[in-house]
Amino acid sequence: MNKKSPSAWRFRSQDEWKSCLLTLPDTACFDLLRSVFGNIKTPFNKQQLMEKLTAFLSRKEIQDTIAAYINTDDHRIIAAVTLLGEPSPAELENFFAGEYSCAEFHSLLLNLEERLILYRLREEGNYRISLNPLLEPVLSPFIADRSVLFPSFPGGEDAGQAAARQPLDDRVFAAIIAFVAAQGEAQKDFFKTDGGIRKKIVDDSRQIFPNLDIWPVVEGLRSIGLLETDGISLAPEKKKLVSFGRLNFRERLEYLAAGIYAAPQSPETDNWYFRRGYIRNLARFIHRFISTFDCGRLYPRRTLLRFAEIQEKNNSGALFRNEGGPPPAPDLVAGETGRFLSVLETAGLLRAAGENSGEAVYALEDLPDEDVFPDAPFAPESRSGAQQPPEQPVIAMDTPFSCILYPGIDFSDAATLASFCDCRETGATVRFELTRDSVVRGFDRGLRAEEMIGVLERLSLGAPDQNLAWTVKDWENRYSAVSLFQGTVLTLSEDRRYLAETGMLSSLICRTLAPGVYLLALAGKDEAARILQKAGVDIIAQPPLILPDENSYSALAYSPYPSVGSFGVSVPGAGDRGEGGPACPPEDREERAKAAEERKGKLREALRKSGLPKPDQDDLAARIDRRQIVSESQLTGGVARHEKIEARNLDYVGKTVVAKQAIASGSLVEVLLPSAEGGGKRILGTPQALEKSGGETVLLLRPLARGGPGKEKQEDEMRIPLGKISLLRWIKQSIFTG
Repeated sequence: MNKKSPSAWRFRSQDEWKSCLLTLPDTACFDLLRSVFGNIKTPFNKQQLMEKLTAFLSRKEIQDTIAAYINTDDHRIIAAVTLLGEPSPAELENFFAGEYSCAEFHSLLLNLEERLILYRLREEGNYRISLNPLLEPVLSPFIADRSVLFPSFPGGEDAGQAAARQPLDDRVFAAIIAFVAAQGEAQKDFFKTDGGIRKKIVDDSRQIFPNLDIWPVVEGLRSIGLLETDGISLAPEKKKLVSFGRLNFRERLEYLAAGIYAAPQSPETDNWYFRRGYIRNLARFIHRFISTFDCGRLYPRRTLLRFAEIQEKNNSGALFRNEGGPPPAPDLVAGETGRFLSVLETAGLLRAAGENSGEAVYALEDLPDEDVFPDAPFAPESRSGAQQPPEQPVIAMDTPFSCILYPGIDFSDAATLASFCDCRETGATVRFELTRDSVVRGFDRGLRAEEMIGVLERLSLGAPDQNLAWTVKDWENRYSAVSLFQGTVLTLSEDRRYLAETGMLSSLICRTLAPGVYLLALAGKDEAARILQKAGVDIIAQPPLILPDENSYSALAYSPYPSVGSFGVSVPGAGDRGEGGPACPPEDREERAKAAEERKGKLREALRKSGLPKPDQDDLAARIDRRQIVSESQLTGGVARHEKIEARNLDYVGKTVVAKQAIASGSLVEVLLPSAEGGGKRILGTPQALEKSGGETVLLLRPLARGGPGKEKQEDEMRIPLGKISLLRWIKQSIFTG
């Protein structure tokens, strides 16, 4: 299938268009030409008639009229044809599902074909919809303006603000990490046997995070690898926190959203290489999606859903070119787009902003996206004191052993505090506290008392309480007095110790226990810890699995969280102006509508003076209303064939004519039955016959159930008296398909 790329739309050649028309069956081809020129003199010559049609459509005054006749519905379909890259009729109908009924859509599509703006070509056995290349000067501004497909409107700064929900920021990120780490220490069995979180831990989370359900966030952090579990406990993953801290705030939220969305995915993503690729690609997908929209505007739900689907469809291949492998693509089809928006809300990238005309609308959070790479937590520079203090305090020591975190603190500093503090509250303030257990946890993470005190001093721009400094150093002395290690030990003879300095091996060495004795890994130490506690030792050093230093070979080999804005895959946006030339300014729409009415008024006046028989005048007047007549010369060619498209209310003769035409051609009709509630009931179906019953004419109709083209389910026939039909509309078949 040779579908065109929407980001690089090009009209097909005029020869392809002419060939498509010339290869139509004679009846269909001449019907099309008669719709433009009226009666055609014999003998017929397709080639000459096609040249005449080409010359007619190329005239400036004709193109000006065609442009004036293009209304908003026409504009939307024209723009969608290019955005979808010459879609099939079913694809185009599905794109507008929920906005047009099946009958309305087909009426619009056939009208554009009758006006020679669209045509259908057959490729590989399928029909695709394309634009008439003769009308490129007319259609280019409408192609370029895709805003009609993605409606939005201005919104106030406070639109949709939900005060009851705790916003996610770097302080809350760090608070969640601190909470999980503390619970992992206090509750060794973090998870229940069925895999859920233990009730006490959930209850504790509600006390500390009263306005935020942290568990979707925790699942997202687990999914992207920041929190690791052995099925029993849950703890932060140090090395990945380093890389995560190098992202800017917006990117961190985008990775979080990717993790939340990916959390329930199927087991085939459990392989870390593929899962890592999946997370990265999904984060980039989210980044491009968010970057498309303007934070100062409100977007209806259908705009966001439609763009997510289009972005996935148009970039599913390009998204993965930088991975060197085939990780699974984001699956945003068949209802998943709704969950996608919910995930963006949970991650704090999107917020609900009420309703507009009964439809939910959303606003994008105004988040910074500058590429800032702050010092990572636990980095050697921060340990040595090389990191510069902030210009203003970012924490306040409200008691000797607790501090309040200000919104200006960056992630690296907040995460460092989380490594040796417990979170006590979030909400109006975020407060951390140093306890013996939290400080021991910091020692286990490789921090020293001097570093902890230095961090508090640097972030508060003042010296911590002397009692705090003395207590932390005392805990450090007691910590270093008793230590437990478990793991693999490597011994090297003196003449082989140089191997410990080689890149690959040195990255695996956790600690040198003695000359030639190296610790390579650690395992569980619970049994030994219990024995020491019975012996009266109240502080026991139990470092978790010690990872290689952040500057070692293995840590620098790759970043698990590359910047999501560093890969340039082009995506057509809601405000994208395409490549077709200048777009149509919104104010031009009113001017075009006014010009169209003026042209139709002149044509109606010319028709009134033409002296044609009334049946001919009625038929031509209907074609003027359908914008098929663009020149007075078309009023003098006669009417080739009278067709009545619709009939209303008391026009029994007209309804009979419409029904007979639809029955003869095997076409669909749209039936509108009045209802007491107003609006009426619309039925789409195939008319089978007209029968007389009790002095009135009855239409036998076989309705189509919902399901879309090719998926319709035939229902039982209905018998509808013509007198009860307020509107009967004939939905003609496309001249290109029979």
